[in-house]
Amino acid sequence: MSHVLARALTLSATHFVDGQLLNYDADEVYPRLKTLSSEGNCLLASDVRDFPISPDYRHLTVTELVERIELTANQMVAFANLMLEAAHAGLLEAACDDELDSDAGTWNLPGFAETHI
Repeated sequence: MSHVLARALTLSATHFVDGQLLNYDADEVYPRLKTLSSEGNCLLASDVRDFPISPDYRHLTVTELVERIELTANQMVAFANLMLEAAHAGLLEAACDDELDSDAGTWNLPGFAETHI
């Protein structure tokens, strides 16, 4: 698994958790839910006792919750890739037009991306 996907899974999973993570670090939420999902398809998210699931998602099974987390994470990765490709295209265009300052710290990558979305 790529580091980008791992970060997206962590961020996505924490969206589905309500309030404080109690004894769990954010990086542990998705793996724990994935483990619970593999142990049984019928476990309801409301029955997870390790950390509170957001009320909007308690009616789902843990397997359904994991599927939503993974879908959201994959959408985040796809969006990130789109933004990187746009920034790359903008950077290449600026380089070809000889518009780049020699100080890379002044480059506005979000601005380059914005022009190529």
